[in-house]
Amino acid sequence: LRPEEAQSSLPLALQQLLREMEEAEGALLPTQVLASLQTEYGMCDGAQQDAHELLVRLLEALPQSARLLFRAVSVHSTRCQECEEVSTHEEAACGLSLNVE
Repeated sequence: LRPEEAQSSLPLALQQLLREMEEAEGALLPTQVLASLQTEYGMCDGAQQDAHELLVRLLEALPQSARLLFRAVSVHSTRCQECEEVSTHEEAACGLSLNVE
C-alpha cells in the first residue's frame, strides 16, 4: 500500500504492524493502529466497541481497489400479486444481515 492510496492513516498503521509481526519474537502493542482508530473514528477510547463496527471502519479505510475484494451485491426481488411479474433491484453491500434463531 502506497501512502497516496490510503484515505486515512489506518491502513498504513496496519501495514506497519503486519511488518513488525513478521519480525517479532514476542508480543506487540498496536499503538499506531489504536491511535488511528481513536483520532479518525473515535474508537478505542476505553469504551466497549462492536467488532463489526471495527471491521466496517477498517474496510472503509482501504483504497477503492482493495475494497472491491470485499464487495457484495444484494438483490431484492418483488413479485406483483396480480400479474406475477418479478422486478429486481441490485445494490452494493459490504455487510450481510442474517437472522439468527
